[in-house]
Amino acid sequence: GVRDDVRRYIANTYLSSAKQRASLSQDAIALQSVVNSAQDPTAARLAWRAATAAYECLSSAQGAQLARQLDTLLQSAFLNTDARIRAYYQAGRYSNPPDVMSELLNPSRDLTASCTVDPKVLPN
Repeated sequence: GVRDDVRRYIANTYLSSAKQRASLSQDAIALQSVVNSAQDPTAARLAWRAATAAYECLSSAQGAQLARQLDTLLQSAFLNTDARIRAYYQAGRYSNPPDVMSELLNPSRDLTASCTVDPKVLPN
């Protein structure tokens, strides 16, 4: 799941957008997986795939530019201790994060398929 402080951050910061809350919650779960996988190369690769899917979902719901801003803000709230930051970068050493931007530039791809909750069914 998502840490309570991160859940509160998402809920209190994005009160008016169910799409942002849903896609950022998926992103936060993926970030937690990345941090938790710091000592396991196989788990790190799987966690980075989940993080890529979460970012694709965020981009499909918000557009690439806003997704980048929201993801950066979430990472700032999430990676708020030295231990979490070290674990995030440790997991990154096992598996290079995928080139998300090249994936996003493929206009024929339906990025919504990466979402755990379809943003099209959410009101805003």
